[in-house]
Amino acid sequence: TFGSARNTLDWSLSKSLGKAGAIDLGLNLARETGYSWEDYTGGFEASRHNRAAFLAWRGRFGRQSWEASVRHDDSSQFGGASTGSLAWGWQAAPQWRVRANLGQGFRAPDFNALYYPGFQVAPGVVLFAGNDLLEPERSRTAEAGLDWTPSADTRVGLSLYRSRVDDLIVFAGALFQATNIARAQIDGAELEFATRVGALSLRGQAGWLDARDAGTGEPLLRRAPRKAALSADWAFGNGASAGIDFSAVAARPDVGDARLGGYGRVDLRAMLP
Repeated sequence: TFGSARNTLDWSLSKSLGKAGAIDLGLNLARETGYSWEDYTGGFEASRHNRAAFLAWRGRFGRQSWEASVRHDDSSQFGGASTGSLAWGWQAAPQWRVRANLGQGFRAPDFNALYYPGFQVAPGVVLFAGNDLLEPERSRTAEAGLDWTPSADTRVGLSLYRSRVDDLIVFAGALFQATNIARAQIDGAELEFATRVGALSLRGQAGWLDARDAGTGEPLLRRAPRKAALSADWAFGNGASAGIDFSAVAARPDVGDARLGGYGRVDLRAMLP
């Protein structure tokens, strides 16, 4: 038996500063409760709360735009954490835009990662159990990108990013138990496009990823090095539409030198007027 509840209260305010841009500020209060009962491995019952405040300043000067933000979280379980981000964009030409951003992240482990009792497959052998000694993740990410907009109906974007994560939360090891990886490095690139030709709309995305344990150099489990997706939609004159989605994911590593096979997927959808 499993149960969980999350109650949140948010307050936010946006105010224009005229030529100086605009500010956004807000507060967030959250309370979580959860429990599980299991015949063989026991269970848990826990609650926690989080209080957070954020402030962001955004503006534009000529062909440049920016946004800077800061946030502080106070967790009853993991203490305080402050994070920030800085983003900048430059409209270098009517069709070209350059962008870059730096950001920090903080993610507390959820109740599943902390307390899930796992399931017993043999006497004394429990798989996918939680770990109440987990530490929260802390990350730093840098990203740079270039957008090309040759017309109002077409856009192409390229993004390069690099993330460094301390105490990455994963399910790994011989028993797939929740654990922290001390340092992880994740580098990648994404290419995306969108265009419209009459009633036909096309969207596509391709991603390349190199995710590793920085201490051992081994690839992180279950993270595909390549992904791609393509969508096509047709809008009928009566307001109806139909579409098809193609997606593909490359093979990825799993525990014990095993590999999860790559796969492709096709989805069809339609909307009546």
